Amino acid sequence: MNIAIMRTFVALRKIAVNYKEIKQLLEEMRGKYDAQFEQIYKVLEQLINPEPSPRRRIGFKSDEQD
Repeated sequence: MNIAIMRTFVALRKIAVNYKEIKQLLEEMRGKYDAQFEQIYKVLEQLINPEPSPRRRIGFKSDEQD
């Protein structure tokens, strides 16, 4: 049982080392590519929070109403 526990800790240490490398790589990629995707982010933001547009009245309009 102790051997299994030690192997688990060794595996966790390897994952932790790789995690730091992956995190650093993602941060570098984010800085490099965020500027290219800025327009997409703006469009997505507009889709999530649309500006209200003025509504036109529908139906019968008399001469008094314009």
